[in-house]
Amino acid sequence: MVLKIESKNLVEFISKATLNGRFSSTVLNFKSDGVHIQSKDEDNTVMQLAFMSFDAFESYDEITNPVGVKNTVMFINVLKSFTGLVNLQITNDTINIYNEKKSASIKTGNVQYLNDNNLTQVPEVFNKFDAGVNLSTDVFKDSVRNISIVNSEEVIIESKDKVLSIEVGENNFDKITEKVNCDYHNVMSYFNSTIFKSVVDILPDKSNVSLPKDGFPIQFSYKTDIINGRVLLGPNKVPTKPEEVKEEVKVTSDTKIDDLVDDKSDELL
Repeated sequence: MVLKIESKNLVEFISKATLNGRFSSTVLNFKSDGVHIQSKDEDNTVMQLAFMSFDAFESYDEITNPVGVKNTVMFINVLKSFTGLVNLQITNDTINIYNEKKSASIKTGNVQYLNDNNLTQVPEVFNKFDAGVNLSTDVFKDSVRNISIVNSEEVIIESKDKVLSIEVGENNFDKITEKVNCDYHNVMSYFNSTIFKSVVDILPDKSNVSLPKDGFPIQFSYKTDIINGRVLLGPNKVPTKPEEVKEEVKVTSDTKIDDLVDDKSDELL
């Protein structure tokens, strides 16, 4: 079976689903309703569930076996080198991409060896988020710009008294804070600025944002004309109380996102 799709649509999907290649490998699942990617980084700090409907294709069919991509950056760059409609033909070990002007063949990866970046099951934490709030992503994109201005390693996101603030910088040093009115409960969490940037960079103009409780991962749910995505970013440290920021639990690279979800989180369902 040969699949047909506009190359720009495939580039957009793979780029967003892998955070522009931050997930160094990925697995494509061509199911009856469309293509699913469930990815994470090696440290389990950021995860994403991404979906592109079969409607984005001019010709589509379900593929029984998942397709492993060993090098997402290379795969994205190969796709970017095409223009217009492309054909995809997937064999046991090769992704063939071609049109009347160009062709490429990419060797697939063995899916069982790509688990560092592949979520074989949807983690329970994805069921722990509230309805969130719909926001323009300008406040997050402006905060990304601020990160480079003050050379910040940390981002503090806080909702308090119906105002969402995003602070970058360090205490007693240079700081910039962006604010937007937001009808949401009081909550605070800290995030690594580099990973925060990689998430915000793939967001469209609007997103639903959910941060159920202090020190919890934040979820960005977004939709474009062809893509649905849910990105979950884990905190890099956890304040015990928003008023007592000095009391905090350090989160190391060994900390898994699921480790931050206790039984009490069931009340968030």
